[in-house]
Amino acid sequence: MEKIKKISGDGFKALGVLYLLIRIGDYYFPHYDFNDPCWFFAVVILSIIYVLWESTPYSQINISLPSTISKLKIKFGDIFEGDGLIVIPVNEFFDSEIGGGYVSENSLHGKFILQILNGDSVRFNGLVDESLKDLSPPFIKRTGGRRRRYPIGTVVKMDINGIRYLLVALSRTDTTTLKASATLEELITCLQRLWEAVRNYSEGACVKVPLIGSGLSGVGLPYQDLIHITRTSLLEATKEKQVTDEIILVINPIHKAEIDLNLIKERWL
Repeated sequence: MEKIKKISGDGFKALGVLYLLIRIGDYYFPHYDFNDPCWFFAVVILSIIYVLWESTPYSQINISLPSTISKLKIKFGDIFEGDGLIVIPVNEFFDSEIGGGYVSENSLHGKFILQILNGDSVRFNGLVDESLKDLSPPFIKRTGGRRRRYPIGTVVKMDINGIRYLLVALSRTDTTTLKASATLEELITCLQRLWEAVRNYSEGACVKVPLIGSGLSGVGLPYQDLIHITRTSLLEATKEKQVTDEIILVINPIHKAEIDLNLIKERWL
């Protein structure tokens, strides 16, 4: 409905502007016949062209962060492509076992292990343990998987093949069903601690962040709301202290039907 209202508004706006120009032309150039039907059809055609141009879906947009020098870009794409630090949301155990209900191969967590570490769960465990060796979280009795449960927002830094990754604990895991889930409060906590880690580890580099909470964690919010929460959280953190120069919010292209970047740009610019 909101998109239809925008298209209608753009159409009437274009018609109004073009009609005004014709009336001005009629006043200053009386020797031209601006009442000719050709002018009417020209106005309609130009208005349609304008509406089509305005309604063409964006594949990426730049969003302002008021009162800061940081830049936020939102785009559809593969987070593993291109340069920059990459953020990967994981569960509270930093599990490494693909399948069996522990880590889905379709999640970014699973894709990171499979694509970046070639499925080497032993290496993954070693990197996590080394990064978190100074922490002493409780041991949890489980039938499989890792047994240390870390607080939401815990971050592990990994440098692999010249690329830096930040793995951040987002979701809780039911030890019986292995179902991952996260509440809105946990999402906000995760983002707050993530920005702290980005500030410490990005060294001013471009940082690529997925739409955290849109995957298998089950936050249950519309994608547009998740984008708004992410931007608001980043804005608050940046106003407190510079996080990094540029954040790219990378959204899986499968969500294009649910996310209208045109409306987001119009709302926030």
